[in-house]
Amino acid sequence: MNKTILDAELSHLSAEGGAFIADLRSWIRNGVNRITGADQRALAERFTAWIGQDKDPSPDKAELRQWIEELDQQGREALTEQLCDFCEAFEIKLAWLVDGELAQWPELEASLEKMTLHYCLACKAAVDSDLELQKFRHRRVWKRKLKDSKAGYAGGPQATG
Repeated sequence: MNKTILDAELSHLSAEGGAFIADLRSWIRNGVNRITGADQRALAERFTAWIGQDKDPSPDKAELRQWIEELDQQGREALTEQLCDFCEAFEIKLAWLVDGELAQWPELEASLEKMTLHYCLACKAAVDSDLELQKFRHRRVWKRKLKDSKAGYAGGPQATG
């Protein structure tokens, strides 16, 4: 085989091998970031900053900003994870919004911002109603047990006096 052809083939294989290794490193790094939660923490921080910088005077936005500021880091990460899952169901990335990638698409940006606001407000409402919801569930269980025990007692053997 000609040395020039062999050198060209080896050079091509070397370049492909280098690209493969770079892709593999990136894939492993991204996997580690997902497993350790580094990506989620970083997105939660960017989301919190994005919500905080919005100076929309609407009561809903102000209420949401205050609630998110009061959440601890774990709460902000959980909210961001839930929001990301919701967005991904519609093939949307939350990062597009919080990283300003939609600036050239103002109508789309406004629509996704509205969607985000409503979803987060729904999450807040669920958290706010959790205590009452727990009481309601316990009462339902108690009522069901009481009803079942009465039905069992009424259908049991009759006592004779």
